[in-house]
Amino acid sequence: MKLLIPSLLGLALSVAATTSFAATNYATKNAVWNASIEKSAPLFLKCSNANAPKQVTCLAEGMKKAGASTAAIDVMKSLKGDGYLMQFTEKGSIDLGTMAYPLRANTNEAAVLLMPNKLISTELNSVPPFNKDPKYATLKKKYPNLDIWPNSAQFNNMKKLSSGDTRFVFNYPVVDGCHACGISWHAEVALDVTQAGNLKTPQFLRLVADK
Repeated sequence: MKLLIPSLLGLALSVAATTSFAATNYATKNAVWNASIEKSAPLFLKCSNANAPKQVTCLAEGMKKAGASTAAIDVMKSLKGDGYLMQFTEKGSIDLGTMAYPLRANTNEAAVLLMPNKLISTELNSVPPFNKDPKYATLKKKYPNLDIWPNSAQFNNMKKLSSGDTRFVFNYPVVDGCHACGISWHAEVALDVTQAGNLKTPQFLRLVADK
């Protein structure tokens, strides 16, 4: 299966993507633009016809007219005009956010981990091995193209580890070969972030049937 790295998130790590912000006040609730995909899509479509950096300028002007804050516009600029922060949930030193990507074909939203000057995407560059799970063999027989979809992660839980790292567990859809081929199962994957704000290699935890 071809895995996609969202180019808007800049530096590709071994298993995810991170981008650094130019300032320290972006990853806050003040950086949220309260616009639905349906509301923002016409603006992004209109501005997509402009060449960068005109595209970013077009978006900045449109977002400002629509009531977006300076911080929200700055986040969009940091992402080169590909998306914006649409939701923010405070969790402590590392917060949760939802990015909106209005012009994507399939997944228009993505969960992210937010720190004062860094954004970590939950969209995986490579899926962690999961063939050792007790349920794998049975599911593989029924679904020959069994795989974990690297996008569309849903937050499950978080906790502090004895190492000092912060563990975020996300549910990733389990599919039979394509984005639209869900099988009503998900994979729990742990994203551990060090005290220095670095993402460790994601760890597969288990396969779980959807409720």
